[in-house]
Amino acid sequence: MKTTRPNYPITVVLKGLAVATSEGSGVCYHYQKGSDGCCYQKGREGKRVDDFLQEMLVKSLWKVLVKMQKSFWQGCFSFLVGMAICDWMKPYYRDTLFNTLWDACTHQAARACYLQSLEPWLLNDRLPNLPPFISQEFVTHYENKGFLQALEACLVHLEVTSIDIDQVMRLCWTHGLYDAIIHIHNRAMKDYVTPLQDLMPILQAALSTGKQLTDRQIVLGNKLLVYISCCLAGRAYPVGDIPEEDVQSVKYEVFKCLTSLHSKDASDNELPYPYLRTLLQFDTREFLNVLALAFEEPEFTSELGLRQVQRLVDILLLVMVKGSGFMPSQVGSLFTFLARQLAKPWCGLHVDRQLFEQVVEFLTESSGSTSLGHHEERQQALLELMRVGGLQHFDQDRLLRLADKAGFYRVCELLYEQRREYEKILQCYLRDALRRPQVFSFLHNLLLLCSGGESGCTPRIEAQILDSIAELLDVDPGRTGQVVCSHLPHLVPAIVEQLRDQRELLFRFLQAVFHYRESHNRDDLPLEPHLVELYISLLCEHAPNQVLTFLSASDSYRLDNAISIVKSCGHAEATAYLLERAGDFRGALTLLLEKLEQRLAAGERGEELGVLVSTLKALCQRASASMDEKSRQEMWFLLLECIMRPQRDKTHNSQGSCIEGICGTDSKCELP
Repeated sequence: MKTTRPNYPITVVLKGLAVATSEGSGVCYHYQKGSDGCCYQKGREGKRVDDFLQEMLVKSLWKVLVKMQKSFWQGCFSFLVGMAICDWMKPYYRDTLFNTLWDACTHQAARACYLQSLEPWLLNDRLPNLPPFISQEFVTHYENKGFLQALEACLVHLEVTSIDIDQVMRLCWTHGLYDAIIHIHNRAMKDYVTPLQDLMPILQAALSTGKQLTDRQIVLGNKLLVYISCCLAGRAYPVGDIPEEDVQSVKYEVFKCLTSLHSKDASDNELPYPYLRTLLQFDTREFLNVLALAFEEPEFTSELGLRQVQRLVDILLLVMVKGSGFMPSQVGSLFTFLARQLAKPWCGLHVDRQLFEQVVEFLTESSGSTSLGHHEERQQALLELMRVGGLQHFDQDRLLRLADKAGFYRVCELLYEQRREYEKILQCYLRDALRRPQVFSFLHNLLLLCSGGESGCTPRIEAQILDSIAELLDVDPGRTGQVVCSHLPHLVPAIVEQLRDQRELLFRFLQAVFHYRESHNRDDLPLEPHLVELYISLLCEHAPNQVLTFLSASDSYRLDNAISIVKSCGHAEATAYLLERAGDFRGALTLLLEKLEQRLAAGERGEELGVLVSTLKALCQRASASMDEKSRQEMWFLLLECIMRPQRDKTHNSQGSCIEGICGTDSKCELP
């Protein structure tokens, strides 16, 4: 019995095709029409639906083609073409995709949708080969639409056999599609030198004007640097890899081109080595970085490769040092590059002694750049040169002076370490803004080294710490106190004497010392009573709210001296606390009552006043245990009189809160 296939609406077909193809074309399964009219997978047994899907897709494409005037149907067509490409990648469907379907696209909108639907598949390398007539139409369409960047991105993913080289090269030169130009030369003609010879004069001409380069010219220069880097590393540009059998010849030819004495169409007044000169003038630092990366390749570490490197270095020195036209910062970049090359273990460069001195002087001179990165790069280059013994012949005292003047404190540290002058390294950390916080780790490790048997260094380090104590405290008072207390506790009195005239720094130091002592339970630290009393005085000046807490937690001070200190500083609560400890309850009460009267007279309200009243109440309660009845009554009546006095003055109304503070919320008080 013949089965009639239903004529589904186009929207149902589109959804059904999307569901079916997402499961994978050609898989064996049943299909059935769902509640929305779509075909869905039912199981993995039954007939293949591949043919049915193809039939649905073709019918849908043809149905949409007759309605391309409307944007909705253009979107449907783009969707269907994308599905067709995905499903018709098999060779036996190629004719349908690129001939039958293309021939059916007679309307301009249909052809535009068809061509633009190819782009994502080209970029994903799913369509590396297009029929030439399709690629011609694709190039023409994208040029007319102005999609030049997208066109260039697609061209570098296409096999050159798929394109009309003459058409594409004319377009690329007209619009400056440099990536595509390089790609076609490399892939079609296996020519990696001509792109350099053709593109370099454009950049050279732009630089010769002395004007600011345009964005397009800067893009060209950057592309040339990346292209050279890829060639010298054996990679294709802008994507992929150079065929393995061509890698050696490509590296050799590109290197030979760069170091050529004159360009292909040299004029009579052309300066020697135009390609190297142009790239150095465009971006000295980045071009030298390209060369440095290339010199890591095996070809440049062999005997022949090292001779090529030597020749290139000689040319660079000839062009930049013995020649003219380069700024000191550019020459400095060259010397930084040289220093790093000389530091390589396999380096066999021969540089005369005078040039070595020039290298060191350039590295240690101010380059005119305020960039911290450039400063660190020069310092790192000099460090690498020193560590491989490249400066053994250089006057070390002169090198130290130059490094100190340049602010190369890591270089100074290395020189001091070689001389075993460890104490001088402390200033290298303190003067280096990037490493100042690391000074304490350095001191910790150094003092451990000295305690482990490094003879004679401890006294010199102690003297240096004393001289630099203010700077150390400025970096971190807490860690300064920790280093001193854990390694050099006997220095505490000397440091106190050193800071005698700098009371704020002295306070920060003693605060760190006492904090370390308390947090580490170091009761063995030699803190004499006069140091504790000095700290109490400093607390009264700089942190009066901490005085009472400290006095309560410590008993290392002399009571009479402490009373004198806090009394002279006007700290009533602390004075009262100490008077109470001395047994002078009446003196403590009198002092606090005076403060309460002052506050009441000033009309103060609020929590602080209640705290003071509570303090007085607690004092009276503690004192009552050691007094006779008469003395207790006198003491309590003094407190009560002070609190009730404002009640007699009708202009004051604060007594309620005071009474509650001493007697409770019911305003009752039981006197002893």
